[in-house]
Amino acid sequence: MNPTIKPISVVLKEARQNKGITLEEAYKATKIHTKILHALEEGTTLGLSHVYVKSYIRIYANYLGISRHELERYFHIPPIIKEKRVKLDVSSIDGRGEKIQGLEGPVILPNYPVAVNFLKKAAIILGVLLIIVIIFRILPKKEATSIKGPVSITTSSASLNKDTKVKQAVTQTAQETFPKIGDKMRLTIFTEEDCWMRIKIDGKIVFTNILKKGTSETWQANDKINLWLANAGIVKLELNGKILQPIGRRGQILKDVVITREGISISK
Repeated sequence: MNPTIKPISVVLKEARQNKGITLEEAYKATKIHTKILHALEEGTTLGLSHVYVKSYIRIYANYLGISRHELERYFHIPPIIKEKRVKLDVSSIDGRGEKIQGLEGPVILPNYPVAVNFLKKAAIILGVLLIIVIIFRILPKKEATSIKGPVSITTSSASLNKDTKVKQAVTQTAQETFPKIGDKMRLTIFTEEDCWMRIKIDGKIVFTNILKKGTSETWQANDKINLWLANAGIVKLELNGKILQPIGRRGQILKDVVITREGISISK
């Protein structure tokens, strides 16, 4: 560029001032925001791409009556593409919610690639995480292997953490609390609240009903007692005169509690 030529910013500013036009009037005519117009006249770009800057300069210069031939002395402007009308509706540079509207000609829309790419990546990551969560929720829950010994508890993987304390307490005290069985097993059940239960003695169902709050029932068996409890946490078991440790938590359903001469097996 010839060093004697004035900067394009100076040419634009002088052309506007010579015509007595304010920035606000230029904004209304060109629909280019006043902040961008001011930046063009001061020789700054507000961080915009040079492609956008050239486009704004061409529109502004055309409005001020500066010919295309004169502009070519400052920088090369590519040939005009077929006339298109492109309406812009993007937030203003200062972020105050004002809008830049309705530019005409081959104007390239300003974009914000960093923000757009970040939002796209964030949306993809969230979508993948959501799919993973859904898959894990619909997978069938596997039953954990039972614990050998006088007391064995089988729980699903989802409730393993919740039942850990109960399982440890029963296992640690099983030898102490489980009584020696003679000829008969005598089981008494106490309940703190109304509780539905099913009792099977030596393979025969003897009780399927609600045991009322504060009441108790006693059954005798030769070999095995099966219990189905709708709320294990409110039930107390007494076997041959000894109170057993709690076998479940409040609200927990136990469908198969098996009491034999060797101990108790609890399956959820």
